[in-house]
Amino acid sequence: MASEHITWETCPRCGLTAAVGWLDGVPVEFDCTAGCRPVEQGLAGFRPLAGGAGAWQRGPGTTWRSG
Repeated sequence: MASEHITWETCPRCGLTAAVGWLDGVPVEFDCTAGCRPVEQGLAGFRPLAGGAGAWQRGPGTTWRSG
């Protein structure tokens, strides 16, 4: 499944950076830099992509966002 958007998030398992792919505002892909797999809840723990289509944002603790 191809993502429309990618955000950098904090991996819920190890705390390192993970790429989360989004389709229609729903997380559909996960790739942790340490190789972790998504937690048991799947990708549901990630917040919906704010700003709708075309929004790019970084995960918690970062300061920039454009949309």
